[in-house]
Amino acid sequence: METIRYKKCSGCGIVKPFSDYHRQKPKSPSSNGIRPKCKECRKVDCATDYINRKDFIKEKQKIYRENLPPEKYDKMRVRIAEWEKANPEKVRASAKKYRQSASVSRYEDYQRRRALLANAPCDGHTMKELHAHWLHHGFDPNTCSYCDAPITAKTSIGDHVIPLSKGGDHMMDNLVPACLSCNSSKCDKLLHEEWTPPKDRIVA
Repeated sequence: METIRYKKCSGCGIVKPFSDYHRQKPKSPSSNGIRPKCKECRKVDCATDYINRKDFIKEKQKIYRENLPPEKYDKMRVRIAEWEKANPEKVRASAKKYRQSASVSRYEDYQRRRALLANAPCDGHTMKELHAHWLHHGFDPNTCSYCDAPITAKTSIGDHVIPLSKGGDHMMDNLVPACLSCNSSKCDKLLHEEWTPPKDRIVA
């Protein structure tokens, strides 16, 4: 029987099993090869870093693509082709993820059009940026902020706290994670004035 090993996360301070951490190349023979922070803390760190350095990261990626030597590009394409041939299952999974991503892009365009028609300010955010924003501010993109239930949709799209029809904007600060049930129930109602989240309702 395999023994479960634990360590204390340097971020949240909670003792968790090794399976809750990413592995890294051991820096010494005595090292356990486990990163100091757990996966959840690293997820928040990555989201925060992306928010703080988004423009810099995109510019670095653009410069890399523009200055990639042709011979290096050709070698990269050959390596990719060989990997795809050896991993057909992963290729299919990647194609499925791409189709879902395209669907998300269409939804992003739809929401921007809604904001335009409502003459509402829009910051042009993507779903990736929205999820990173939520993580940075302590929201779990996969948990409804109104009822604490898991969000079962493929992509957590969020609800406008102040509806567009009542002067709300399509900015990340006006969006919170919401399940389909709460999103539909709240509709265009004002939070706490016309609609109370299920977790805040007093049961008689």
